[in-house]
Amino acid sequence: MNETPHITIVTASYNCENFIEESICSVLDQTYPKTQYIIIDGGSTDGTVGILERYRSSIDVVVSERDEGIYDAWNKAIRLAKGDWICFIGADDFFSRNTVLEEVAAQLITAEEKGLRYAYGRVNLINPGSKESIELLGDDWNVVAKGIRKNMCLAHCGSFHHKSLFEDHGHFDSKFKIAGDYEFLLREFSDAGRKGFFMGDLTVVQMRGGGISGDLETRLTLAKECQAARKKHGITEFSFELFFWLARIRVMLILGKLIGRKAMWWLADTYRWLRGKRNRWQTSTH
Repeated sequence: MNETPHITIVTASYNCENFIEESICSVLDQTYPKTQYIIIDGGSTDGTVGILERYRSSIDVVVSERDEGIYDAWNKAIRLAKGDWICFIGADDFFSRNTVLEEVAAQLITAEEKGLRYAYGRVNLINPGSKESIELLGDDWNVVAKGIRKNMCLAHCGSFHHKSLFEDHGHFDSKFKIAGDYEFLLREFSDAGRKGFFMGDLTVVQMRGGGISGDLETRLTLAKECQAARKKHGITEFSFELFFWLARIRVMLILGKLIGRKAMWWLADTYRWLRGKRNRWQTSTH
């Protein structure tokens, strides 16, 4: 395949007036011409709808109505998508630069020539306010392939899905509230013979810390849903990574009750510092 691919960008939004304009502009400012942009809003009650109206003439599809959560919204968008590849980007995230889709498109041509239907780059996790980098996420496929059956080890907003994935596997399971993307990827990658395509050191998206899976209670739900996704796909092998993640979240929740949230965030970031990582919890909004 040598023809440049058509890319559909999907954003699900709900009450995100503080950040969605930056996300919208990062899509509209892309230099790559073969795109479709879809925003599915869940019936926001803040200023989000007003911002969408301001940009409506530049966005291919805008829907604002009540839905059953992010995966229900994504499924609506899939039905409307015309692209060869589909990317899901959060309403509080934004593309790294205005040429990133041009760079991605060249990589997608290579992926399709190799018969690979899922491509991903790096994602820069940033402080919600200052935009200071916290952590660069994204590993080579050889690393991901060893971990995907054990836990969600991909930053989904830096990913591109070939339309044939949805034709073969159906849509997202909206019974999941946070880990539906992981469950969907297991449909493709629970078979160890199938591969994803890592787009080298290409940093695709700047992702704000926090969001739908940012606080501890929802992270606990995320971990439990990852367990449920593995069970759904008949994966019975023990996952030390998921066990340790669940244990760590539960310890943090207990510490938060005993010593207070601020002290607990300090301890959590001290642990990250000892592992050579930057602060995450004290820089996020909780």
